[in-house]
Formats: sequence, C-alpha cells, structure tokens
Amino acid sequence: MKKLFVLITVAMFSIGLGLPLIADGATFLEDQNLTGDQTVNDNVYAFGQNPVISANVNGDVHVAGGNIVVTGDVTEDISAAGGTFSVTGDVKGDVRAVGGTITLDGIIDGEVMIAGGTVKIGPSAVLRKGIYATAGEVIIDENASIIGVKEIKTDEDGKKWDPSVEGKIAGAFAGAFFGIVLFWLIARIVTSLVVALGVMWIFPKISARYAEFTIKKVPFWKNLLYGFLYVIVGPIAIFFLFATGVGALLAGLLLAIYGAYFIAAIAFAGVNFGYYLKQWIKKPKKVENDYLWAILGIVLLPIICLIPIVGWLFGGAFFIMTYGSLVNSDAEMIKKLK
Repeated sequence: MKKLFVLITVAMFSIGLGLPLIADGATFLEDQNLTGDQTVNDNVYAFGQNPVISANVNGDVHVAGGNIVVTGDVTEDISAAGGTFSVTGDVKGDVRAVGGTITLDGIIDGEVMIAGGTVKIGPSAVLRKGIYATAGEVIIDENASIIGVKEIKTDEDGKKWDPSVEGKIAGAFAGAFFGIVLFWLIARIVTSLVVALGVMWIFPKISARYAEFTIKKVPFWKNLLYGFLYVIVGPIAIFFLFATGVGALLAGLLLAIYGAYFIAAIAFAGVNFGYYLKQWIKKPKKVENDYLWAILGIVLLPIICLIPIVGWLFGGAFFIMTYGSLVNSDAEMIKKLK
C-alpha cells in the first residue's frame, strides 16, 4: 500500500515536470495562457513565447516571453521582460517592465518603472503614482493621465536624465527576476527529488541496474551521442508520421514515449550528476543506489545551470546523456527478456 501511494505521488509530480506547476501560493505557467473566464487567487509566474493573461489575478504577476499581453486586472504588482509588453487591464500595484515595445493603456495605481525601445502611453491610461521610464522613444497620448512623478528619458534628452532613475528600474526588475528564478529553482528541485527518489524506492533493483549501466558500463560520451540522436530524431519522426497522415496512432504512441523519457531525463539528470561526483571523489568499485549522492546531484545541477552559457551547456549535456542512457538501458533490458 505504501508503494502504491508513493507511485501515485511520483506520477503526479512527473506530470509537474512536463506541465505547469501549481504550488502553494503561486501558479507557475510554462507556454500556457490564463484565459478571461477564470480568476486566479495566487501569484502568477509565466514563461513562454507569447504569454497572454486575460484572467483577473489576485496577486503578483511575473512574466517573461516574446510577446506579452495582460488584459486582466491585477491586484498586486506586475514584473515583465519581453520583446513586446502590453497592459490594458487595471493594476493596483506597481508595473516594472523591460522590453522592445511597451504599451500601457489601463489604470495603474502604483509606480511605473519601465525601460524599452519604444514606450506608448495610451488614451485610457491613468498612472496615479507617475512614471519612471527610459526608452528610445516615448509616445504619450493627449488623453492619458499621469499623476505624480514624471521622469522620462529618451534618446533626445541627453544630460537631462537623472541616472538614479535607471537604478530604480534595474533594482526593481532585478528583485522580481530573482523571485522568478528562485521559484523555478525550488519547484524543479522538489519535483525532481520526488520523482527520482520515489522511483528509486519503488524499483530499487531496476534503479541499481540503471546506475551501473550509466556510470560503469557505457561511457558518458556514448550515452551523450545516443541521447542527442534520440532527442533530435524523435520529434522529426513523429512530425513526419503526423504530416503524412500515415501511422497517426503510431505517432501518438511515439510522442507519449518521447515525453515519458523526456520527463524521466529531467528527473534523473541530477541523480546521474550526483553519481558521477561520487565516482570522481570517492572512486567506489561498485555502483549502487545512493540516496545521499542522488539528492546532492539533484540540488546542485539546477544551480549550476543558472551559470550563463557554461552552466547551460553542462546541464544540457547531462540531460541529453541521461536521455540516451535511459533509452539504451531499457533496450538492453528488453533484449535480455527475449
């Protein structure tokens, strides 16, 4: 019964690795939108190519993406970074944004601190605590209402600009960005811990064989090469099957398998990193399940991934290697069963 409960928990958290995470006091969205037919009573953290928040949010909104649109009302602050950023809903708190083109056309009760290529203040805009802005161009509609501080720098202002305003914008946005990164980091670590350690506890023999296969039997570079092929070739094959209309059922099955391995690789990349650390430091002759080193790897790997370029490449390599080792170890196990 205990193992059944853990298995159900692992399955739920596995979904969390591939879909939006809903945590206590926060809604985490990745490539998802909030529609206008709902009200969210949480802080919202959203990432994606074109995030749209048309729902009303009783909390903060922290969002990053290519084209960001907020049409719903927000009771707290908005922090945003994107190619374009548009707010037409009412905001009770502050608005802090960095983007190529920023458009404000709603009632904003708090301070507005923005930096962008072009800033547009629309006819319906009411900025009740003023605006701090730096941009190549600032366009303010004659019907817009700006109450309080109005510190605006454009390319034509030159020495008239107060540098302290840039500090206010940068400081406000840095705080919001740190909050987004911290939430993502904690959510990813907790979810990976539950999934990986749960699988290790439910299937100890299979987990031990997988660890032996990955760390001792097959070289890192070989699993990395196979993983790269699987990650790249898999989506191409699935797309081809869907596009031709032949084997749509097979394509759906392959997509499900691809997604399952993808989720497993996210969870077990940290485990493998921990096991490799153990090999480098302690050099044990036998590879077996080790919860301490698995936890250490799961915690450290996402932190390393925060390092620009080097960390991204390092984390990506372990993810791709893990993907390859998972597929190859399962293939070997199937061969032995024949």
